[in-house]
Amino acid sequence: MFETFSFFLSDDQITSIRKKLDDKIVEFHDVSEQLLSNPKKILAASLVTLLQLFLFYSIPYFILLAVHADNADFMFIIALNVILTLAISIFPVPGGSGGAEAGFALLFSSFLSNHTVTIFAMLLWRIITYYFGIFAGLIAYNVLPNNRHGKI
Repeated sequence: MFETFSFFLSDDQITSIRKKLDDKIVEFHDVSEQLLSNPKKILAASLVTLLQLFLFYSIPYFILLAVHADNADFMFIIALNVILTLAISIFPVPGGSGGAEAGFALLFSSFLSNHTVTIFAMLLWRIITYYFGIFAGLIAYNVLPNNRHGKI
């Protein structure tokens, strides 16, 4: 398989890459066996992930309620947001920028009274679901870990 890259890589590099890949495959197999031996942890992780996704997909519903779109059906809004999230994942730009906003305006504008409210709801949705994660990650990245062993 790596013979194709022999023009770019030396034999030592190919051997090193092959060994690393073999080690990763063995490690993946071992971890998979550990997971299969503890189905309660898999179930718990699956339930927590399901709850997380349910809360994430319900954000537009609560934004619509905040801007007085009282005709919004909870499950319908969640279904629209799932479709929107799947659609924006197709766009090859970070976070589906542009496509996400256009999709939100297209799908949720029928619940809102005017264009200004739609733009406000869209910006609020994007700040909560996309930019908040970026800024929280920046902060978390710069927080030093606990000093448990006297070393940092």
